[in-house]
Amino acid sequence: MSEAIHFDTHKFVKRMTETGMSEATAEALAEEQLRFIQGELATKRDLAELSAATKRDLAELSAATKQDLAELSAATKQDLAELSAATQRDLAETKSSLTQAMKEMDTRLQAQIKDTEAGLRVEIEKTKYDLVRWMAGMFIAQGGVIVALLRLLPA
Repeated sequence: MSEAIHFDTHKFVKRMTETGMSEATAEALAEEQLRFIQGELATKRDLAELSAATKRDLAELSAATKQDLAELSAATKQDLAELSAATQRDLAETKSSLTQAMKEMDTRLQAQIKDTEAGLRVEIEKTKYDLVRWMAGMFIAQGGVIVALLRLLPA
């Protein structure tokens, strides 16, 4: 602290002795008061220096905080851009996988349809053959009935 504060020790001792204090006690008290004032009390200059130092510290802290925020913002933007790119890649891979799976399902479905068509064609052919056999059997049976009826008729 600065010694800019003026403390008149002589005036202090004189005032104390006027109130009945011994001169030795008044002098000892004046010395202690002076040491206290010089060591502990702050002057306007001390306060102004402290204020200026505090303002400098706050300005430095503000600048550092702004710098930290700018760096954090840039890092966050970079992280978001990377996350977006990774998400786009994942979506593209998923779309590709789904497209491939759909093509495979379509191929299997087409094969199943062809197999079903082939099976139906075989069944239709068998049914035609059975129908022709049945009709031929019916024609023969009808022919037999007609021949039997003709024989039964008197000539």
